Amino acid sequence: MTKNKNEKKSLCVFPNPVSEKVELKSGEEIKNVELFNSVGEKIKSIQPINNSITIDCSGLNAGIYILKINSAGENFYRKIVKQ
Repeated sequence: MTKNKNEKKSLCVFPNPVSEKVELKSGEEIKNVELFNSVGEKIKSIQPINNSITIDCSGLNAGIYILKINSAGENFYRKIVKQ
């Protein structure tokens, strides 16, 4: 069985879809998080506090965004929808 690198059971991203703030929580150390728009432009870079991150999305336009999460030496990606 091959493990999908984008699957991480201890990584939670909520709520999704998001209107104001999205939270990330992990059982493993999160080194940093980057937020990209749908054309691949980096919007934000966030440093975690205690493996918990809150990202203010209130100023973003409605649409699809990608979170790049560096945790345990690997990159994981999550899609979020801004309402």
